[in-house]
Amino acid sequence: MEIKFLAMEFGKEIVFNRMYNGDYLNDNLGHEIINLYKSDNGNNYIYLNHLGNFSAEHIGRVGAVLLVRTVPGKKMLEVLGLADGITDVYRPFQAANADLKYIAENNITYGGVLLDQIFVSNEKKQTTYITYKAEKVYKPVKTCYIKFAENNDESADENCICLYQNKQAKASLKQYISEETPQDYRVLFDFISNSSNWGSEVDVVSDQTVKEESLNFFKICGIENSELAFSNALAYFMKKYPHLLSLFAKEIIGKEFVPTDKFEIIRESEANIDLLLKDRENLIVVENKIKSHINGLIFNRYSKELESTQLKKYYDHAHKIANGRRLSFYVLLPDYNDIDLLQYECGNCYTKIYYSQLYDFLVRQNVQDPYLKDFICALEKHTRKYDNELYEDMMRKFYLSINKRKENK
Repeated sequence: MEIKFLAMEFGKEIVFNRMYNGDYLNDNLGHEIINLYKSDNGNNYIYLNHLGNFSAEHIGRVGAVLLVRTVPGKKMLEVLGLADGITDVYRPFQAANADLKYIAENNITYGGVLLDQIFVSNEKKQTTYITYKAEKVYKPVKTCYIKFAENNDESADENCICLYQNKQAKASLKQYISEETPQDYRVLFDFISNSSNWGSEVDVVSDQTVKEESLNFFKICGIENSELAFSNALAYFMKKYPHLLSLFAKEIIGKEFVPTDKFEIIRESEANIDLLLKDRENLIVVENKIKSHINGLIFNRYSKELESTQLKKYYDHAHKIANGRRLSFYVLLPDYNDIDLLQYECGNCYTKIYYSQLYDFLVRQNVQDPYLKDFICALEKHTRKYDNELYEDMMRKFYLSINKRKENK
């Protein structure tokens, strides 16, 4: 079906609205959660981060809002949705209770609860709940990204929209694109005007939109992103189940590795290598990266060129102690943290192993060890192409808050 943009006229501003970002979300339900849901009356309302407001110069000038989020480890934004047919609800210098009045008069509810009541449990209170009303909010047909001027020399594929005149805003969660940068504006306008880029509209809140929270010991202890914790667990289970390690090496990385009585797993005591596996014939280096990047960067004092990294350090150390053993080098990565190793010295000597490969392998083994099962559960969040944790956590908070308000009626 052809998408007709009701209010996005050429010349109107396009604003990036960066969502699910910042420490505010640790203890509060982010107001932007409404952006990807219809209200119960079928209308779409948009909250513009970070306070729901905008300056007077933008009154009536916004034609579309691109809902985006930061891609961890990447200098780009992922497009989550398009809000079209924009009408201002917020007014600069409006009265403090203006939003409450608007919500009540228009009976704006989600799951049967008035919008302002959903956020009453937030530790940090805000007076603005709605920035815009939108005719339609669409989801993208496929994953696509926005790259900015400072990264336009990097490789891009067909899923990247490249801007050459605007740099990505660092502090602000909103960024306006106008005809003042005509090349970028035309690129974005053509992108949002192409109906083939957009699929279904967002839906109303329902029980089915919220996943049950999956708990494991890592999550309970707040160490679900800890490289130290995961490396310790990996070392433990490798020692306990050497046959699984051997099978993983054969099936996933194509190596014949049969741990013998001389088999060792060394944790960080040699050159700070995360996991160093030794036997009579093999020496295997494994660097575990979760939300971090390649460290140990050493630059030339004069040329400022990169001279060495931890990858080079581990490579050199392994060669020093090899003593005739076969050498293998790996970096274990979450699927959402796909580091480009080739930009680093010796990076071409390392092979990537993704958490999804480890997770899928362990699930297939069907080992009845409760501790290993819990570890597998902890691995799952790192198998996703995108780090959706904040979004999923906000959905749960949104749903729980709605239910709580219903129960208290």
